[in-house]
Amino acid sequence: MSNEDFAKVAQNISVLYELSLSIGQSLDLKSNCDAFLKALMARKNFGFAAVWIKKTSMPVNLTEGLSMRYDEPSVQLVYAAPMSRVLKKVLPWKHPMFMAVETENFFTVDSRSSFFAQYITEKDVKKGAYAIFKLGKLGVLKLYSMAKTSPFDEVTLNQLKNVVAKFTVSIEGCLSHEQVISEMKQRKRVERELRASHQRFHTLLNSIEADVYVANMETYEILFMNDHMKTVFGKDFKGKICYEMFRRADQPCSHCTNSELLNKSGEPTGVCVWECQNPISRKWYMNYDRAIKWDDGSYVRLQIATDITTRKEAEKTLRKAHDHLENRVAERTAELVKSNTKLHVEIAERIRAEASARKAKEVAERASQAKSEFLANMSHELRTPLNLIIGFTELVLDQHYGKLNDVQEEYLKNVHTSSAHLLSLINDILDLS
Repeated sequence: MSNEDFAKVAQNISVLYELSLSIGQSLDLKSNCDAFLKALMARKNFGFAAVWIKKTSMPVNLTEGLSMRYDEPSVQLVYAAPMSRVLKKVLPWKHPMFMAVETENFFTVDSRSSFFAQYITEKDVKKGAYAIFKLGKLGVLKLYSMAKTSPFDEVTLNQLKNVVAKFTVSIEGCLSHEQVISEMKQRKRVERELRASHQRFHTLLNSIEADVYVANMETYEILFMNDHMKTVFGKDFKGKICYEMFRRADQPCSHCTNSELLNKSGEPTGVCVWECQNPISRKWYMNYDRAIKWDDGSYVRLQIATDITTRKEAEKTLRKAHDHLENRVAERTAELVKSNTKLHVEIAERIRAEASARKAKEVAERASQAKSEFLANMSHELRTPLNLIIGFTELVLDQHYGKLNDVQEEYLKNVHTSSAHLLSLINDILDLS
């Protein structure tokens, strides 16, 4: 080996050692990438460097606010230098850049290749070469040099592979650190939200105009009483036994709903509604019991009891009024039955009278019809002969058939006068009928 070759090897070793020292100086992902990649770009004359990490390997806090445009799995850009040249920040894992190192540790391609354009994800890249290194199972490191007119040689890639392997370990450490920080922040946020939630819940229970308390379902210890219930009982019984304080009993209530609030799997069954009279205050309450999770995560019994004493008294008064009304209805019903029976008799008599009247009317109508027919016949039978007698008598008197002597004329006039008189009498009789 010549002195020139020896000097070149020594220089490469020095550069690699210097790059190795720049790795892992910080547990912050960006700072760690910044220290190593800027040193690498300066020493190896790279114009651009980028670190892509699979979304599934990213802590939650590093993916918040990221708009994912691809179905899983996808890859996110976590570092780029310079950032101003970035075109895309999210790519699918099926992108050629990631597929190129699916089975190899590194890959290189230059602008002379027809596939070069497939790997471009930066601005102003028309010529040069890419070197892509696999970062274990995390993602890839992408390096670009505009000065290269051919792919990177295998010696250079193998030298960088060892440094990149150490860089991969440092990134794993950064991501683990970020994951721990993320989980701690998440846990603290959950704890704050839980405390705030319980505070809001307590405030809500205190705002209810009803007796509200929470008790342990196994020990019957009172864990919470709202302000309304404290006022009613005159003090806070927190820490005491519920059936001793609220009912002055020496054992759990016979109607306790604890056994009904959870199913066999230990999950809440819903609301249990029941009513009872308190033996101390003699007041009636409508109780709404259900199992809820308390501050320690265990299920406890929440009871909301509304005073229904006024309603119960109103129901009692209503029952009395109802009984009285039923008696009055019974009396009135008896009166109505009696009146109804009498009315039925009257209706029956009226029906019979109407039937008799209809029958008499029918007889009268038939008689009237017979009379009308008789009068019509009589009018014809009586008036026709008389009209003939009068008519022919007038013809004879007018001497159309020869002269009459005095006796004949006198007799015919008597006949005419009597016939006219008789016709007048018949007309009067028929008109009156």
